[in-house]
Amino acid sequence: TAWVYPPVFLLVAAPLAALPYLPALLLWQLLGVILIIWALSAILKDRLAVLVCLASPLTPMVLGHGQNAFLTSALLGGGLLALAAERPGRAGLFGALACKPQLAVQVAPLLLFTRNWRAIGASLLVSAILVGASLLLWGADAWLAFIDSTSLPRRFMEEGAVGHYKSASLFSMARHWGGSLPISYLLQALGAVAGMALLWRLRASSPFVLCAVACAAIALSTPYLLDYDMTVVGLGAVFLYAEARRTTFLDYEKAALAYIWVAPWFGRQA
Repeated sequence: TAWVYPPVFLLVAAPLAALPYLPALLLWQLLGVILIIWALSAILKDRLAVLVCLASPLTPMVLGHGQNAFLTSALLGGGLLALAAERPGRAGLFGALACKPQLAVQVAPLLLFTRNWRAIGASLLVSAILVGASLLLWGADAWLAFIDSTSLPRRFMEEGAVGHYKSASLFSMARHWGGSLPISYLLQALGAVAGMALLWRLRASSPFVLCAVACAAIALSTPYLLDYDMTVVGLGAVFLYAEARRTTFLDYEKAALAYIWVAPWFGRQA
């Protein structure tokens, strides 16, 4: 199968690869579940709510594919929670998204619009440390190989090699319904601009609302968003629920949250 991750991700994958397959698989799955439980618990502070989140159809989708969506969403959630708690040093967790940079595409505008200079510095420092460690361990050849491999995701998206119905991006939606490449890229670019505009418009809103908007902006912005990576949207729903429980639910929010929870059950079939 294709390997399209930066060498930073080898810091996780290489130790697992040294183990027999089944123990490595079990450890990998446990790592993702433990990290997402940590992130959900820190946001919700409610065990029942955490269990409801884990009962979403996203969980078997992530675990069934052996994917890293729980790991990356926990990193994103930890960084957003640090911003909400005004602890910019801990927002260095954003820098660890160097392992999956398409999920960090709107982090820079978020930090710039909110003038979180310390968080920017911490994120850049963490990224530099991780990239430096990967260079020390595997050399520049690993990064050259990664650069050479970047044509694979583009082929997956443009030709539908994985299946457009398995992707949740605006680009794949347009391709699935017969849109040309220019039209599909234009729609995706409009989504990215809309996400950035949302961040700018709501930059002064309450912290958890801004965190939810950041998650939505990320999902709108990347063309490479397979459906198990919709955990980023689920994370936004968690922030939205936590805010609504603290203040009040708007008329449509409960229905929207229920839809986000159940959508992975029928997304591919639809």
